[in-house]
Amino acid sequence: MRTGKLIALCWGQVDVTMKMVLIKGEDQTERYVPLPDDLLGLLSQLEVAYATPPTVRERVLTLANGKPVSRSWVERTVRRVSGSATPANLRHAYLNKVVLEQRLEDANRLAGHKTLVATAGYQQGQVQDLKKKYQQYF
Repeated sequence: MRTGKLIALCWGQVDVTMKMVLIKGEDQTERYVPLPDDLLGLLSQLEVAYATPPTVRERVLTLANGKPVSRSWVERTVRRVSGSATPANLRHAYLNKVVLEQRLEDANRLAGHKTLVATAGYQQGQVQDLKKKYQQYF
């Protein structure tokens, strides 16, 4: 998900039982995105760390003092954990993977794009890679 959506994510949007998270768009659209098991484990650990169970309106990512995290905090943390990737890099890499698997509709839904044309843009990088490989051998 985009960094802004991650920062605004509340516990009420996380459904551990269904392994899904609800992402709300600016235009009042909603989409469910699957949560991988390792992320579910981290969320469960985070939820247990609360003295009292978090309310549905409490943000998932908060600092020790209870204040929400900032965009720069998220970006620094992701870079530190990943080596050098940004949240946007990770999002694009995952969408590229889904598109490469010929699952354009899934990528479209996960990305929250309004049209398949927007999602098809991820195929452009793959076409460029094929051209480079072709030119390398011919």
